[in-house]
Amino acid sequence: MRNIRLIAQLNTNEMMRRRILPILVIMTLGFFILFNVVIGQQTSNIDQGQPMLTLATIAGDKVMAAFFINLFIGFMAIFMVAGSITPEIDNGTLLVILARPLKRWEIIAGKWMAVVSMQLLMIPLLVVATNWVISMHFSHQNIPLPALIGTIASFLEEGWILSLLALFGSVFLSQVANGILIGLAFLINFIVGSIAQLTLHSLTLQILSSSLNLLIPTNGLYRRALFEWGGGTSNPFLLSAMGPFGVSHPPASSILIYAVIYAGVIFALACRSFDRLDA
Repeated sequence: MRNIRLIAQLNTNEMMRRRILPILVIMTLGFFILFNVVIGQQTSNIDQGQPMLTLATIAGDKVMAAFFINLFIGFMAIFMVAGSITPEIDNGTLLVILARPLKRWEIIAGKWMAVVSMQLLMIPLLVVATNWVISMHFSHQNIPLPALIGTIASFLEEGWILSLLALFGSVFLSQVANGILIGLAFLINFIVGSIAQLTLHSLTLQILSSSLNLLIPTNGLYRRALFEWGGGTSNPFLLSAMGPFGVSHPPASSILIYAVIYAGVIFALACRSFDRLDA
């Protein structure tokens, strides 16, 4: 366990040296400032005597915020991890570590734990702070604790899976190739899932979307998080009026269990592949 903590600390320091974490923090603060301004303008233009219009506005705000968090999770996971193995072998950084009495699975675990630590800090903070901004401008809009926990859990698992996929890919690919591959897979899964929501009558699209969710369950976790955060079945706007960005067909809560199993399999594959790699 000490070796894993050491690798995690080294990778965290490297992310600070490369200015990855400061840039993410600056972008997040910029989003909150703009989001707060937008929400403030909405409340000044909405007649509080129109509850349905207010609910529709809040639903749209939560969808917008969830979309940003989704992109933030994707960028954070991919850019922090995409160059973890092969690029560090090529530039000689990892060769120094491999010369020490470390097991290779400990290196994989340590690199992943560095990202997980950041995700455990930033993702709950993003969700809670965004919800606080909304509730500050729209009274009586506090999310119930179970729904808040479900939202955070779904977003966290999405981040864990993306970082593990990027870590697995870094065993074989360069940083650029790995980042492009995981990034495109992430976006394609989201786009196909969004289109499938608009065409529920298309069996082909539904099968394609479900198959992609089995291969990469990131979009299902995002939709589950949005479903929990938006109020579930009690919010008609989230289910019908948000188009491709809503949740017309919410994933079951069992996707959280599937995501844990999926993450375990990808972690095992990454460790096995790295162990067989000729460094």
